[in-house]
Amino acid sequence: MGELFAYCNIFRIFAPKNREFERMMKLLKTILLFTAMLLAIPLQAADVVVKGVVTDGEGEPLIGVTVQQKGTQRKTITNI
Repeated sequence: MGELFAYCNIFRIFAPKNREFERMMKLLKTILLFTAMLLAIPLQAADVVVKGVVTDGEGEPLIGVTVQQKGTQRKTITNI
């Protein structure tokens, strides 16, 4: 029982003292979450340009080959 009482007293030290503090913390959390979401948007929409030549076993360029990004549905066809 004494341990529980000690825990409650320690919790009171770190607990918010008033509603204004609680409101400010909630506002801060909301602002941080919104900022994190805005920063993540450009990372999802980033396009990468891949250049190269698709060749056969003898080194001859292949025309009309479908190239697909591994693990996704993104694909394109080489120059025709």
